[in-house]
Amino acid sequence: MKKVLLLFLFLLFFPKSVNASSNIVINEFYAMGDSTSNPDWVELYNTSNEKINIEGWVIRDSTDSNKIDLNGNICPKSFRKFDFSNKLNKDGDKIRLLDSAGATNSVNEINYFSDQIPSHVEGQSTGRQPDGSDTWSMFTSPTPTNDESCSTPGTEPTPTPTPTPTSSTTATPTPTPTPTPKVTPKPSASPKSSSPSASPQVLAEKDRPLIASDAGLLDTSSEPHETFQNAPSKKVAGILIVSGTALVLFALGFHLWYRKINKGKIHETKDPFEL
Repeated sequence: MKKVLLLFLFLLFFPKSVNASSNIVINEFYAMGDSTSNPDWVELYNTSNEKINIEGWVIRDSTDSNKIDLNGNICPKSFRKFDFSNKLNKDGDKIRLLDSAGATNSVNEINYFSDQIPSHVEGQSTGRQPDGSDTWSMFTSPTPTNDESCSTPGTEPTPTPTPTPTSSTTATPTPTPTPTPKVTPKPSASPKSSSPSASPQVLAEKDRPLIASDAGLLDTSSEPHETFQNAPSKKVAGILIVSGTALVLFALGFHLWYRKINKGKIHETKDPFEL
């Protein structure tokens, strides 16, 4: 029973491990580096549709001393590029990919500058054409790609939870006091200047003048609110009466004088002043 359980666990996990390793291949390389600004490099390619963790993997040449320690992940159908200083042999050598530092069996291995993998000069590279295939070609224009978008050294990336929005109490705005409108004072009526055409002054009962007429003196008390225009005073009325009387006397005297002078001269003609 114990052996059956161990076999089940082996079949469950081991094929997956072998499968993941076999999906990472050496895809392109450059072996003509001569300085830190122009180093040798190796490009790996993930041929699967899943992200693969390469933490702890190494790249070596034919020796065990020259190596590159790898980390992070390689995205599905994507690439990672690793600089190899100037450790690759310019005349040809091996490039080995191992899934652990102590591994003895390579995940992927190539013998470069051989019959199957052509050589290149400085400024060129050698790679699989198309990517991940078994056919190698020399590239006059190198195409190294280093996609680290899904690489998290040491751990798998943890999705960041979307924060749940917290409802906050909205403060009730304090009402702004409405300013009390100021009463605009009405303009005072400008006092009207008195003019000669002002309403006639109402005279007291005892001050109302008597006006002469053919029927005698008229009492104006029947019209307490109206007087002659310009409100003539009692003195003015007296002057008018005296002046009228004088005029009548003067006309009478002139008439008598005229008749006396012309007496005898007028026989048939009527006296024009005869009443």
